Amino acid sequence: MSFRWCWSCDAESRAIIGVFAAVAAIKLFLLAALGPISQPDTSGYVEYAEQILRSTTWLHDADLSSSPFIGLVDEKLAELRALPMEKQGRSFGLTEKRRRQVEAGLARDLPAVLRTDAPEFDLDGMLARFDRLWRK
Repeated sequence: MSFRWCWSCDAESRAIIGVFAAVAAIKLFLLAALGPISQPDTSGYVEYAEQILRSTTWLHDADLSSSPFIGLVDEKLAELRALPMEKQGRSFGLTEKRRRQVEAGLARDLPAVLRTDAPEFDLDGMLARFDRLWRK
């Protein structure tokens, strides 16, 4: 394969291609030398990803009540200094004031991302569903 097309590019394009190639080479070198890099919160994601790889049931049911998923949610809640799922109140602990804010945000922002023929979003139904999933 000839790279002649590259030399016909202007200097700026060649510089961009050179930087891209250098970054790609560094990333490949680090991957080969160190292996995959993991973050402190990676374990929760890895466990959930392994569960996804073991079974294809997630294609039809994400099983939001599974222990790996709840563990992952608990890790994220801990980062926010919030109580774990087990200690959360019903309906995500929404106060009346916060619920009004959520409803106002839904009314303002949600129509822009829904199809015109989509059913209206049912906040009460969604909250009840998660309360059932998480046995609240």
